[in-house]
Amino acid sequence: MTNLKITTPSGTFEIPDSGYLSSPGTVCPKTPLHIREMTETDISKVLIEGDTATINGVKYKRLEEPKPPTLLHIVCEWCDDDNDLPCGELVDMIEQWLPDELEYDGEEYHLGWNDALRTIKDKLR
Repeated sequence: MTNLKITTPSGTFEIPDSGYLSSPGTVCPKTPLHIREMTETDISKVLIEGDTATINGVKYKRLEEPKPPTLLHIVCEWCDDDNDLPCGELVDMIEQWLPDELEYDGEEYHLGWNDALRTIKDKLR
């Protein structure tokens, strides 16, 4: 029996083996961690083409989060010639675009941030 060693950026941790942790396919108690045998990947079986990587016949595609709209995009969309939305709609869209207020962060930073957001929202009306 051997102890389970886990290496992270903050250090190496060792879990004592009580007899059931060392076999591949077992589940650690009360954790979603599954132990399985690690196999090396033959680099000749890896093919990278643009945003797609094929590893051992399985294709993986890079996913990117959609970028949030900018304030300029929101205003330009509202100013579009085909748009008949009232000015209040623009104000509502800007308020939705603004970030949420911060919760207590252990410092005084959140107080200034939240005060600035409230000032901006008050000036919009």
